[in-house]
Amino acid sequence: MIFAGYAGETPLFRRLVVIYLVLWGLEGALRMWVFPALGNQLYFVRVPLTLLIYWETFYSGAWPKRGGLIFAAYAFTFLCILIVLIQAYFRLSFGNEELLVAAVGMYNYCFYLFLAAILACRASQETISIVTKTLLVLMIINCPVSVVQFWAPASSWLNSGISLDPSAQFHSLGIALGHVRPSGTFTASNGLAALIPFTFATLIAFVLVSPRRRSIDVSARLMWVAAFAAAVALAFCGSRNVYAAVAIVLIFGVFAGLLCGSNRALSVSLMLPAAAATIVVIVFPLVFPTSTEAFAARIQSADASEADSFLLGPLGRGLYYIFNFVYYFDSTPFFGHLLGIASNAVGRSATVSLPPEAALWREAGGWGGWAEVSFSKHIVELGPVVGSGFIVFRMLILTSSIRLGLLAARNAGNPYPLVMASLVLIYMLFFQITSQGTDIGICWIFVGMFFAICRLESTTDQSRCRPSAPS
Repeated sequence: MIFAGYAGETPLFRRLVVIYLVLWGLEGALRMWVFPALGNQLYFVRVPLTLLIYWETFYSGAWPKRGGLIFAAYAFTFLCILIVLIQAYFRLSFGNEELLVAAVGMYNYCFYLFLAAILACRASQETISIVTKTLLVLMIINCPVSVVQFWAPASSWLNSGISLDPSAQFHSLGIALGHVRPSGTFTASNGLAALIPFTFATLIAFVLVSPRRRSIDVSARLMWVAAFAAAVALAFCGSRNVYAAVAIVLIFGVFAGLLCGSNRALSVSLMLPAAAATIVVIVFPLVFPTSTEAFAARIQSADASEADSFLLGPLGRGLYYIFNFVYYFDSTPFFGHLLGIASNAVGRSATVSLPPEAALWREAGGWGGWAEVSFSKHIVELGPVVGSGFIVFRMLILTSSIRLGLLAARNAGNPYPLVMASLVLIYMLFFQITSQGTDIGICWIFVGMFFAICRLESTTDQSRCRPSAPS
């Protein structure tokens, strides 16, 4: 069993989770526009709050005692500590900088695994609804910010921050025609890449069932305002990954509606593809011509580049992101190079040297940066065996989420778990959940939230107001 039974929650736990999400959503704003000199320290701004959640959970006697998530958290924490000790013994130079990188690697891999396990067994229906509302509000806040950032120059304080120190400034990715890829209140576009698909997933679950059967307590006004904000942000995001994530959510939503069996779910699921196509193909070019033109130019240039490098063009690049970790087996030591060596921490450290294989990557015909993709990072940081084990762990979460979502839609007529499973798939398969701070911060919230939803679906209390342990 991935998750344990219901362990109970307190109002304090609920408030701490909400504050955690607010900090996740506003961390980038603090680093760029409020305290730019503390950018590196604010990367860990959620750590004290997360420790409070752990302390409150342990103090209240609700710490998970069983379940696959908590077992994985213990196992990978032990393995990461062991690997760092072995790497410190065999690495030619292992000073303070290497120790700092390894500590950041430990944080990236293990720290939030416990949070997912706690959410899975503690979050009630009320907590899930509050988490949903908080993320929808963050989506509404980020919409106007992302639109203004699209029109602002890359060097403006909106995109690079207010710091006068070039090393403390942030650099947004470009789209085309002189426009940047908005990051909203985050330091990178990954935040919008989480909020936009989440909002559409919630919207699909919202419209597939009648109000009295909805699993979440979200007002129609908040839902539709957030959906409008997500649509506008999607028009200006300039990211093919976000469009692909929304497409995956849409596909899961259609299947969820077809499996639920109700007339409402069936009719809405059949209308979803037509509605999405109408918005993207007709509405966006008419209402947002500049952003649509910039995105089209971006697609054209990227497709041309990828067609020269991959047999299947953009599809080949997508598959490469999943399978390119196999290229690192031969050149990686059994226990990896250094935990955290492929994370953003090394990019900000001038004293930690990359292994010789990194310099030879391009010469050997590698595409992109060395260990640029999430799965490949596991191999070079943990070694071929443990790294493969972490990849298997991600695949187990992915397959379990799809299986549980299908069961909920088919047996209980509830589309919510299957639609939310699309977010788990996106993060487990594509996102950099052990190296990019924004992805790390929200990924395990989504995982824990999903399994909490499945736990609530499996309870005997159909009202879902006060869930009991699974029967």
